[in-house]
Amino acid sequence: GTGTVLGTVAYLAPEVISHGGGSPAADIYSVGILLYELLCGTVPFSGDMPIQVAMKHVNEDVPPISDTLMWVPREVDDLLAAFTARDVTDRDPSAQLALAHLQRVREQLSDEVLSRRADVASVINSHDIPQHASGDHGDTGIDHSLDTGAQHTAPFDMNTHATATITSRATAALSNDDSALVALPVGAVGPNPRHSPTEPPRKRRRWPIVLAVVTIVLLATAGTWWWFRFGPGSLAELPDVTGQPEAAATDMVRDANFAVQVERTFDDEVAEGHVIRTDPTAGKIPKDAVVTLWVSQGIRKVTIPKLVGRDAQEVLDELRAIEVAIGESVYEYSDSVPEGQVISASQQEGDVIPHNQAVILTISQGPEPITFPDLVGKTRDEAQAQIDALALQVTWEESFSDDIPADEVISQSPKAGSDGHRTDAISVEVSKGPELFEVPDVFGKSSAEARRILEEAGFQVEVSKVLGGVFGTVRSQDPSAGTKLPRGTTITITVV
Repeated sequence: GTGTVLGTVAYLAPEVISHGGGSPAADIYSVGILLYELLCGTVPFSGDMPIQVAMKHVNEDVPPISDTLMWVPREVDDLLAAFTARDVTDRDPSAQLALAHLQRVREQLSDEVLSRRADVASVINSHDIPQHASGDHGDTGIDHSLDTGAQHTAPFDMNTHATATITSRATAALSNDDSALVALPVGAVGPNPRHSPTEPPRKRRRWPIVLAVVTIVLLATAGTWWWFRFGPGSLAELPDVTGQPEAAATDMVRDANFAVQVERTFDDEVAEGHVIRTDPTAGKIPKDAVVTLWVSQGIRKVTIPKLVGRDAQEVLDELRAIEVAIGESVYEYSDSVPEGQVISASQQEGDVIPHNQAVILTISQGPEPITFPDLVGKTRDEAQAQIDALALQVTWEESFSDDIPADEVISQSPKAGSDGHRTDAISVEVSKGPELFEVPDVFGKSSAEARRILEEAGFQVEVSKVLGGVFGTVRSQDPSAGTKLPRGTTITITVV
């Protein structure tokens, strides 16, 4: 409404300087200038006065980055040209297309190129710009230049007529503050008129510049005062809508003449559909501010993955990854679940729960420690009962024993009193009783031969003589031949 553009001259698009107004394409131009500055350490255009910078935006193309950084590939130069074309029709028209263009270029670049950085000091020296102390410039948006008014180049060859016109209309403000705004009457800066071929260029005079500087300073001061007192920079009261339902909060903010946008996020305390906070917060804010309502989606919920039967550490890592609360784990001995695996959990696979509801795991410590029992001398059934009670894995062995009755335990391994765990293996040797041998047949043998045969078979021999045993021949034996008896059993032979 005032016919004046207020902005940071280092980033203004040519059409904004010449015609006023803003557009997505103008913002793309400003982002292109920022791209140049990020890579080279300096903006592409500078001058003794903001007027000169404005003239360069209108009359000069932004130089390729490779002019300053020779290693920069052609794709980056083309990207910059698409962002900063002076003709709006040659420029990327929207942020979405510009972002897609940027992403395509980045994907084409190698890791080696992406890792390179400009030597800022040498770049600045190459532009013949004195270095100045860097500092925190706050918001790095396009309305706050890092270099405006603080850089110097060789004198800009400005047409005398254009200089007089700009000076007389007080078109720019000069400031030593890098983030200062300039006030620029719309249309005051345009393309350079060409010199007449028959009229030599006029000699510059310094007094118009001095007059312009004084006028610019006064204009900038007055413009700044107007901006914050009556213009878009003036403040209005934003009501506190924290905790209000979304619809009511939206109406309250709009009734206060602010634009509204809504963002949604999870919150553990604020009910779903109610406002968590606003940005900016309630109070005095610029009347043209856009107020963001952060609306609660309620408590974030998660789906429980498979837990039981898996390695406990893997399960805990997965639960942390989905940001669910984890309670203190319970540890138990288990005969069937290996040590370190999950025996059970407080929630089942597929359950959907609030993220702050604790999941408690029961984790196996493996089989319980035990002391091996004494099984020697017990019957097989008695030993089996004790083995079953400890869930031991038993291997039975059987051996003849002349001393241990059949079905009694002779020995065990591990020995009684040894340390172990439930489900461990144990080997138990059980007696089959004495070994039995077949009684040889000695009928008809001589007494001496019969004795020898029986004794060699492991039996004791007792001789019973009939009629004095004159013939010395065995007529019978007891037990009879073929009977199986333990070694040492006495066999009685009858000799006639």
